Amino acid sequence: MTNAQEYINQLTNKSAITHLDLSKKELTGTMDLKEFVNLESLNAYQNKFAHFNFLFTLPNKSKLKKVNLFGNEIEDIDLSFARLFREFPNLEQINLGDNPLSGDSFNGLNPQELKILEERITKEQVKLGI
Repeated sequence: MTNAQEYINQLTNKSAITHLDLSKKELTGTMDLKEFVNLESLNAYQNKFAHFNFLFTLPNKSKLKKVNLFGNEIEDIDLSFARLFREFPNLEQINLGDNPLSGDSFNGLNPQELKILEERITKEQVKLGI
């Protein structure tokens, strides 16, 4: 396993990166993405991430459109998932399939957020593996 922060610290010209591919790197832990000012998509499938709170360190949240976290170790997304709807207005897709999510992960969503979630699942913008 590799520490995610150590891995991204090795990347150069972070401010120019619009598409970050961290897939299949056995990454674990968390990371600070504050230098990725132009990030539009993050592909981090098949790693060992237990949460996706690191997304909230992005400085320009309105730029992020796609996130792929398929096949990680994310179990509980309650408050983090609600924050996604509020803080990432242009997020078009998030894939959380093949994570050990539980149905309780959505208890923190208010009725409006649940409606948005339902619409995005119907449009296949949100993929879950519950």
